[in-house]
Amino acid sequence: MNQETDTSQSIQLSVRGIGDLFRDGWKLFIDNIATLIIIYLIGGLIALIVVIPIFSGVLFLGTGFFTLGETMMFLPLIILFILGLFAVLAISVLVSVALIVTVEKGHQGEKIQIGEAFRKAYNRFWPALGLYIVAGMLVLLAMSFFIIPGIIVAIYFYFAMYVLVCENLAPIASLKKSVRLVSGHFWQVFLLALIIGLIKAVASQISWGLISIFLSPFFIAMIFLLYTDLRKQKNLIEEKPNEQKTS
Repeated sequence: MNQETDTSQSIQLSVRGIGDLFRDGWKLFIDNIATLIIIYLIGGLIALIVVIPIFSGVLFLGTGFFTLGETMMFLPLIILFILGLFAVLAISVLVSVALIVTVEKGHQGEKIQIGEAFRKAYNRFWPALGLYIVAGMLVLLAMSFFIIPGIIVAIYFYFAMYVLVCENLAPIASLKKSVRLVSGHFWQVFLLALIIGLIKAVASQISWGLISIFLSPFFIAMIFLLYTDLRKQKNLIEEKPNEQKTS
């Protein structure tokens, strides 16, 4: 009985606290800072090249529709607007996956080339996009009842993208695995998400565009470390009954 308690406690201690996540996440970020920042900047550059012309077209068509009453511009306006939103979403997903890939390699003590990070991100792009859409729809559905259910669902899906990228699972399987990882650690994950959200809110009042170059990759490193801790803990807990059965 005492042995089981000790084992449970040692497993629990393997999950970093918020302070340790900030410290270790910052170290992981600094160790890979050049690659992470360049990936983030490339994403921003692609967004400028792709999105600005699209939304310039939206502005032009919108002016014609709302000011001049050109009804024939309505359908192109809607199509172009949706295309612009999809472009923003696609670039965000691609960059996020590339950053996660880079952080994962850095955590393993390896360096990855920028081109290789984007290649791996491209290979997981469609599943990642599908995951983002499905998770977003489920969160919005939960929020339609009240904001609190939406927040709860969002927290349980917090690691889904990391699961999809690092464990190569399908979108629905990634969502289910994220729920299992968060179970028993909801408040710790919620606290981390809350702190990150508050920092983003403060930074947005200063100059989020510039500060985000550093904060976004740093936050991904922190979340990744908590994900790996919870994944390790869940694996140990799941392996223990199997060991007892075999013995």
